[in-house]
Amino acid sequence: RSLRLARRPDAAVAAREAVDALREALDEGLVSDLRLLVTELIATRVTLPGSETAGWLELDVALETDKVHAEVRDFGQRRALEPSPFTFEPEASSGWSIYLIDRLSDRWALSRSESITRVWFELDV
Repeated sequence: RSLRLARRPDAAVAAREAVDALREALDEGLVSDLRLLVTELIATRVTLPGSETAGWLELDVALETDKVHAEVRDFGQRRALEPSPFTFEPEASSGWSIYLIDRLSDRWALSRSESITRVWFELDV
């Protein structure tokens, strides 16, 4: 599944709906993890300061024989998510994306160029 998403608060809902199309092919726990990680990535990119009108997002989710590959590309935002040590703060309502991806996925990476931030992760089936 591939989606081009407007940078709006409902982008995460559209991303979750795309993931739901895989419910019949994957077990429920894997779908739940996939939904959570995709939602976090999209929501983080939409809520960056100044992101209301800048660029767009693309989501690709591919089911392969032994894994699910998900990728979010952010066009137009120069500020990238930074993989940094996570400090547990029980009251924190944001900042969990990279931590969750690191903990729940089997592989992941983050890269950026001048105009694109790309985060991908894989979950073994």
